[in-house]
Amino acid sequence: MPQTIQLLVLDVDGTVTDSRHEVTAAAKQAVHKAQAAGIRVMLATGRRYRDVLPVATELGLVGPVVTASGALVKMPVQHETLFRSGFHEATLSQVLECVIGFGHEPVLYTDSFNEGFDFYCRTLVARDKTGELTGFGEYLQKNKQLARVMATLCESPPADAFSGFVMGNVREMEALEFALNSRFPDMVSVHTIRSP
Repeated sequence: MPQTIQLLVLDVDGTVTDSRHEVTAAAKQAVHKAQAAGIRVMLATGRRYRDVLPVATELGLVGPVVTASGALVKMPVQHETLFRSGFHEATLSQVLECVIGFGHEPVLYTDSFNEGFDFYCRTLVARDKTGELTGFGEYLQKNKQLARVMATLCESPPADAFSGFVMGNVREMEALEFALNSRFPDMVSVHTIRSP
């Protein structure tokens, strides 16, 4: 006996949105067709919760959204948290020491949408040796309204941190990925994203 499809889970980038991060007409049509057939539709993405909300709204989705590569699941209507991953306090401090030891500035994401911000960082300035803004510096400037600067981030990281990230060139990120996976096997999940 064939099974009926009860749930359709869609990625955001390149699946329901185009290269301009706009929801496509085809995606809207497919979602509405699935819903009309009684199939629940959800989004699952590596993006931040705040970034996926407009997509869920445009598609008319009211069920849970899986964000931050599965680290945070929320209900968009009330912004209720259904699941939040986390770090053991000692592990997070050691991870931050490792990141800084490799010469990178860490960013820690927290479940702080209702407070009006998304992440903690130690600084909003990141420049290279010539004084030019780095790619990470550009990211910080573009997202500074969503940041909380905390000079003591590494000494006393926020208890509700569920994810973090750093930016660098391919060689730097591969070296850091190897170090984190070697030092913290089965304790952290490392995803190296390569983009232009």
